[in-house]
Amino acid sequence: MEALEFSCFTRRPGSVIAIDSVPEMLEKAASNFEIAAEANDWFDPSFVTLMEGDALDLPVPDDSVNLAASSGFSKTSLSMTWHQ
Repeated sequence: MEALEFSCFTRRPGSVIAIDSVPEMLEKAASNFEIAAEANDWFDPSFVTLMEGDALDLPVPDDSVNLAASSGFSKTSLSMTWHQ
């Protein structure tokens, strides 16, 4: 739901990219965005681009993102990444 919150600030098509490695989670997000659009006049599902991928290897071109946020890392996974 962070993508929905970020889109509140941008309110432009394609301005938020949401990435998940689980296709079912992306499907659920798309469904939730449709519900959010019905409940909120300001929201349009086009504000968020859903992509399958890995947060540690983002499927976007280098230097194409201004801000990245995550809600699923443990200290162990980040520590392992920094040491690679």
